Amino acid sequence: MSPSVVNGDLMVSFDGRIDDRNDLLAELSLSWQASDAAIVAAAYRRWDDDFLRHLDGDFVLALWEPARQRLLLARDCFGLQPLYYHRTPEAIVWSSHLAALVGEVGCDRTPDSQFVAGFLSYGSRGDVSPYAAIASVPPAGVLCATRGNESVRTYWNLDPTREIRMASDLDYEERFFELFRNSVRNRLAARGPVFCELSGGVDSSAILAVADGIHRAEGLPIERLQTVSQIYDETAGMDDRPFITLVEEAFGRPRHHVHEKDLPLFSSIGDDYPFDEPSPAWSGTGLFMAINERMAAHHSTVILSGMGGDDLCWSQIMNPPGVADELARFRFGRAIRESRRWAPALAKPRAAILLDAVRSLFARADAKVMPWIDRRFARSSGMDRPGSDDAEVRAIRQPSRRMQFMMLRCLAVEMGFRHCVSPEIDVRYPFVDRRLIDFVFAIPIDQHLRPGETRSLQRRAMARVLPHEIAYRQSKGGPGASIYRRFRQRWPAIKALFDQPRVCDYGYVDRAALAEALQRAAHSQNLNAPGLLRLVALESWLRTLERPSVAADPRDRKTAIVSGRR
Repeated sequence: MSPSVVNGDLMVSFDGRIDDRNDLLAELSLSWQASDAAIVAAAYRRWDDDFLRHLDGDFVLALWEPARQRLLLARDCFGLQPLYYHRTPEAIVWSSHLAALVGEVGCDRTPDSQFVAGFLSYGSRGDVSPYAAIASVPPAGVLCATRGNESVRTYWNLDPTREIRMASDLDYEERFFELFRNSVRNRLAARGPVFCELSGGVDSSAILAVADGIHRAEGLPIERLQTVSQIYDETAGMDDRPFITLVEEAFGRPRHHVHEKDLPLFSSIGDDYPFDEPSPAWSGTGLFMAINERMAAHHSTVILSGMGGDDLCWSQIMNPPGVADELARFRFGRAIRESRRWAPALAKPRAAILLDAVRSLFARADAKVMPWIDRRFARSSGMDRPGSDDAEVRAIRQPSRRMQFMMLRCLAVEMGFRHCVSPEIDVRYPFVDRRLIDFVFAIPIDQHLRPGETRSLQRRAMARVLPHEIAYRQSKGGPGASIYRRFRQRWPAIKALFDQPRVCDYGYVDRAALAEALQRAAHSQNLNAPGLLRLVALESWLRTLERPSVAADPRDRKTAIVSGRR
């Protein structure tokens, strides 16, 4: 277990990373040798309940103040690391490792229906755990417990009313680049080499380009920054190697390739599911383990990921959200003009654009409910009306901001699925940065989306450091075709997995619809590939609940995290 650090009158247990560390050290008059726990303790003494607002980074922490008999459990703004707790009449027990906590308290392992609903609908929020008996500290949340009193509050929120307006496109580009560069710099601190995931897309390439510039300016050896790419080359349209090669040659860093055909997806189907919670990343365990081995061979534990860029920078749209924004403001003339601008780029009639915008204002939101979901479960869990009972979502009047808010709020949980599979690797996400997100959320939507160009601001800002073919790349590869191919190849094992499906026994999935969906996937008919991965992971995890819970071995590296009892 991560030991608590006694710092004067406080006990602090901390896991993660604090950004802009030097600024904090100066402001708090601390030595450069001060530990993260010492920074947390000093910040608490200086700012008391407001101290978390001054801490940026990815972290979880526990703070015990004996004088006031006060316990604080907190997560960073986006909850990139989990922190669970269980309340008994005698104590609060907490851990950032779910299995360790469940094994310690021996609680009931009935799945939490809200967690399952979020997992199956891409609507996970991070404020619930997989188990109904285990609570989760929410992202940007802090649990405060004293004798006889307990409360959970949020110390940071995106401000839906804040607006940033600048004089020119160039001003927006300069500010975006400045914030993104600072985010990358904060995530480069490491004892060994840093790896960058490289797909050849705009997001991963932008991270590499900025990191490369920082390392070169600091005169660091070329081996200190390396790239690793997952290769899906059995389908021509999904093969990103031409773009990957272009970026590799542009920056000349040591490169590593991991081929999916050598470590096929779904290879682990039929094995015992080894993780604490359902994770769609399980299908690619072999690929992740291969990446971990490459990193270990170079004494690296830190990897930068471009995940989050799609959601933050608006990579895809079905209908221009700016039209709905204008309708929400009762600017009907502007909405009509905006629809006219977008119609040629989308090859969509102007009337259809306006109709979809009206639907987004008055109809239920698209919940992405998969066809196999049991309708009764969808209604009872709210899957079919995301955000309808959420005051924070309802408070956002501007449709484009509401849409982006819901995408961003789910990011942390999606990223946590990777941590679940590879807890020994420190995966860092430069696009998930508080200052960057505050800025991007507050600027006009037409900085992000223009007719014929998604990610407009990101592309313009990064064009100064990226090859033109990458900055303005429109295509996207990935594992989609491989998922269907491996599904067909592994059909006997998948069919056996869904014999007497637990997802149906629990009432989450309709039995007839599931059988039809699996048969369609087995015959390469159209099916939502990410949804399929979640279904397989959930079924595999539910079966583990039939095994006895075993307390985690404290020597296991995965338990070397924030844990405790008060």
